[in-house]
Amino acid sequence: MIMCTTSQNGTGDYTRRETDTPHGKCHMKAVRIYTTPQCAFCRKAKELLQGCHIPFDEIDLSNDPGLRARLSAHTGWKTVPMIFIRDEFVGGCQELIRLKESGRLWDTLERDQGV
Repeated sequence: MIMCTTSQNGTGDYTRRETDTPHGKCHMKAVRIYTTPQCAFCRKAKELLQGCHIPFDEIDLSNDPGLRARLSAHTGWKTVPMIFIRDEFVGGCQELIRLKESGRLWDTLERDQGV
């Protein structure tokens, strides 16, 4: 099983950590955000993450309607951004803002990943 972890370094930034797995090295950030270029909520969510020094992987859905349809079927969410933390769907921009304002964003990022 592949295990990828993210940890907070001494500067307060969340960084990805390479982990040896049976399948080789794993390179993954804790946050993945599915976006489209024209979406104001996508920009706002990315600005929030950047302002908190939280690196993220961004996947542009504008040229992949099939992926967007699969994500929508999986999450029940029709709009972007679609934000995942540690492969758990957390919602969109407003949900990310609520996580940050409640302090639960940091708890979610620091949560251990079981293997």
